[in-house]
Amino acid sequence: MPTNPSPLGPRRHSQIRPAATAMVRSLPDGSSVVLDLETEKYFGLDAVGAEMWTALVESPTVVAARDQLLRHFDVEEVRLDADLAEFVGELESRGLVVVSKPEGDEALA
Repeated sequence: MPTNPSPLGPRRHSQIRPAATAMVRSLPDGSSVVLDLETEKYFGLDAVGAEMWTALVESPTVVAARDQLLRHFDVEEVRLDADLAEFVGELESRGLVVVSKPEGDEALA
C-alpha cells in the first residue's frame, strides 16, 4: 500500500462521461479530437491522450481506467495517477466531461 495518498483523491471512484456537448473523432494516427459543440472549440489528444480518454469514458470508475492503462503502458502507478488527475481536471475545466461522484460520497461535488 502506498504511503502517500493517490493524486486521484476522491475522484478515484468517480465515473467519467463525455459531456452532452462533446463530440469525439478518432484520427488515423491514433490521436483524437474532441469538439465542444457549444463553444465550437477543439481539444486535441495525442495517441496516449486518446487512450486515456477511451479508458476513462468506457470504465466504470477512474481507478478501473487507471488499472486498464497500467496493463497497457509501461508507467509507474503514481505517475499515471498524477497524469490522470491532471487530465480529468483539464477535461472537466473545459466542460468536455462530467465527473459523477461515487455512490454515497456527498463530499465530491
